[in-house]
Amino acid sequence: MYRRTFRAMSLMLLTAGAALIAACDSSEEMAAEDHTPVRFDMAVNGATMADDTLRLHAGVVDTVRFTYYNAADESLDSEELTHYSSLTFPGGVNATAATDSAAHYSQVVTNTEAAATVGVASVGYGHDAAADEASFTTPFKFE
Repeated sequence: MYRRTFRAMSLMLLTAGAALIAACDSSEEMAAEDHTPVRFDMAVNGATMADDTLRLHAGVVDTVRFTYYNAADESLDSEELTHYSSLTFPGGVNATAATDSAAHYSQVVTNTEAAATVGVASVGYGHDAAADEASFTTPFKFE
Protein backbone atom coordinates (compact mmCIF):
# COMPACT_ATOMS: atom_id res chain seq x y z
CA MET A 1 0.00 0.00 0.00
CA TYR A 2 2.72 2.47 0.96
CA ARG A 3 4.75 1.55 -2.10
CA ARG A 4 1.82 2.21 -4.42
CA THR A 5 1.15 5.58 -2.79
CA PHE A 6 4.84 6.46 -2.91
CA ARG A 7 5.06 5.48 -6.59
CA ALA A 8 1.94 7.45 -7.47
CA MET A 9 3.20 10.55 -5.67
CA SER A 10 6.66 10.20 -7.22
CA LEU A 11 5.12 9.91 -10.66
CA MET A 12 2.98 13.02 -10.04
CA LEU A 13 6.00 15.02 -8.83
CA LEU A 14 8.10 13.95 -11.81
CA THR A 15 5.30 14.88 -14.21
CA ALA A 16 4.84 18.29 -12.53
CA GLY A 17 8.60 18.90 -12.59
CA ALA A 18 8.80 18.06 -16.30
CA ALA A 19 5.92 20.44 -17.01
CA LEU A 20 7.68 23.23 -15.13
CA ILE A 21 10.92 22.65 -16.99
CA ALA A 22 9.10 22.72 -20.31
CA ALA A 23 7.36 25.96 -19.35
CA CYS A 24 10.72 27.61 -18.62
CA ASP A 25 12.28 26.89 -21.98
CA SER A 26 15.81 28.26 -22.27
CA SER A 27 14.98 29.81 -25.63
CA GLU A 28 13.00 32.47 -23.75
CA GLU A 29 15.43 35.19 -22.80
CA MET A 30 14.73 38.07 -20.48
CA ALA A 31 14.79 41.42 -22.21
CA ALA A 32 18.00 43.28 -21.50
CA GLU A 33 17.60 46.66 -19.88
CA ASP A 34 18.80 49.49 -22.08
CA HIS A 35 21.35 51.60 -20.20
CA THR A 36 22.61 53.36 -23.31
CA PRO A 37 21.82 57.07 -23.29
CA VAL A 38 20.69 58.80 -26.46
CA ARG A 39 20.03 62.22 -24.91
CA PHE A 40 20.34 64.14 -21.66
CA ASP A 41 18.92 67.09 -19.76
CA MET A 42 20.97 69.45 -17.58
CA ALA A 43 20.35 71.42 -14.41
CA VAL A 44 22.71 74.02 -12.93
CA ASN A 45 22.48 74.47 -9.17
CA GLY A 46 19.07 72.79 -9.31
CA ALA A 47 17.65 74.93 -12.14
CA THR A 48 16.80 72.95 -15.29
CA MET A 49 18.16 74.45 -18.50
CA ALA A 50 15.38 75.74 -20.77
CA ASP A 51 17.31 74.81 -23.94
CA ASP A 52 20.40 72.81 -24.89
CA THR A 53 22.87 75.52 -23.77
CA LEU A 54 24.73 74.93 -20.50
CA ARG A 55 24.55 78.33 -18.77
CA LEU A 56 27.14 78.74 -16.02
CA HIS A 57 27.94 81.63 -13.68
CA ALA A 58 31.21 83.40 -14.50
CA GLY A 59 33.88 83.18 -11.83
CA VAL A 60 32.03 80.91 -9.37
CA VAL A 61 31.54 77.21 -8.59
CA ASP A 62 28.43 75.61 -10.12
CA THR A 63 27.02 72.09 -9.84
CA VAL A 64 25.78 70.61 -13.12
CA ARG A 65 23.45 67.59 -12.86
CA PHE A 66 22.81 65.42 -15.92
CA THR A 67 19.74 63.26 -16.42
CA TYR A 68 20.33 60.69 -19.16
CA TYR A 69 17.61 58.97 -21.20
CA ASN A 70 17.66 55.78 -23.31
CA ALA A 71 16.01 55.23 -26.71
CA ALA A 72 12.68 54.43 -24.99
CA ASP A 73 12.96 57.87 -23.31
CA GLU A 74 13.34 56.24 -19.88
CA SER A 75 15.44 58.08 -17.32
CA LEU A 76 18.69 56.32 -16.39
CA ASP A 77 18.78 57.89 -12.91
CA SER A 78 18.38 54.43 -11.35
CA GLU A 79 21.82 53.55 -12.80
CA GLU A 80 23.70 56.44 -11.17
CA LEU A 81 25.40 54.24 -8.55
CA THR A 82 27.07 52.14 -11.25
CA HIS A 83 27.49 54.71 -14.04
CA TYR A 84 29.29 58.05 -14.30
CA SER A 85 29.12 61.36 -16.12
CA SER A 86 31.89 63.64 -17.33
CA LEU A 87 32.06 67.23 -18.48
CA THR A 88 35.07 68.57 -20.39
CA PHE A 89 35.66 72.11 -21.57
CA PRO A 90 37.87 72.86 -24.59
CA GLY A 91 41.45 74.01 -24.17
CA GLY A 92 41.82 77.70 -23.47
CA VAL A 93 38.70 77.80 -21.29
CA ASN A 94 39.54 78.33 -17.62
CA ALA A 95 37.02 75.84 -16.26
CA THR A 96 37.33 72.36 -14.79
CA ALA A 97 34.69 69.82 -13.85
CA ALA A 98 34.98 67.10 -11.23
CA THR A 99 32.52 64.28 -10.61
CA ASP A 100 30.70 64.53 -7.29
CA SER A 101 31.65 61.32 -5.44
CA ALA A 102 28.18 61.10 -3.89
CA ALA A 103 26.28 61.74 -7.13
CA HIS A 104 27.96 60.36 -10.26
CA TYR A 105 25.71 62.32 -12.63
CA SER A 106 26.74 65.62 -11.02
CA GLN A 107 29.78 67.68 -11.98
CA VAL A 108 31.23 70.44 -9.82
CA VAL A 109 32.46 73.14 -12.19
CA THR A 110 35.10 75.61 -11.02
CA ASN A 111 35.86 78.49 -13.38
CA THR A 112 37.61 81.83 -13.63
CA GLU A 113 35.95 82.78 -16.89
CA ALA A 114 34.54 86.18 -17.72
CA ALA A 115 30.91 86.63 -18.64
CA ALA A 116 30.04 86.04 -22.32
CA THR A 117 32.62 83.24 -22.79
CA VAL A 118 31.03 80.65 -25.09
CA GLY A 119 32.00 77.33 -26.65
CA VAL A 120 31.14 73.67 -26.91
CA ALA A 121 31.74 71.21 -24.07
CA SER A 122 31.92 67.41 -24.18
CA VAL A 123 29.58 65.34 -22.01
CA GLY A 124 30.35 61.68 -21.30
CA TYR A 125 28.63 58.62 -19.82
CA GLY A 126 29.99 55.24 -18.82
CA HIS A 127 30.56 52.45 -16.29
CA ASP A 128 33.69 54.01 -14.75
CA ALA A 129 35.00 57.45 -13.85
CA ALA A 130 36.34 57.97 -17.40
CA ALA A 131 32.69 58.04 -18.57
CA ASP A 132 33.80 57.37 -22.12
CA GLU A 133 31.24 54.82 -23.39
CA ALA A 134 28.85 57.43 -24.79
CA SER A 135 29.68 61.01 -25.69
CA PHE A 136 27.72 64.11 -26.54
CA THR A 137 28.39 67.80 -27.02
CA THR A 138 26.58 70.80 -25.68
CA PRO A 139 27.03 74.53 -26.18
CA PHE A 140 27.98 76.47 -23.03
CA LYS A 141 27.95 80.09 -21.99
CA PHE A 142 29.35 81.80 -18.90
CA GLU A 143 27.02 84.59 -17.81
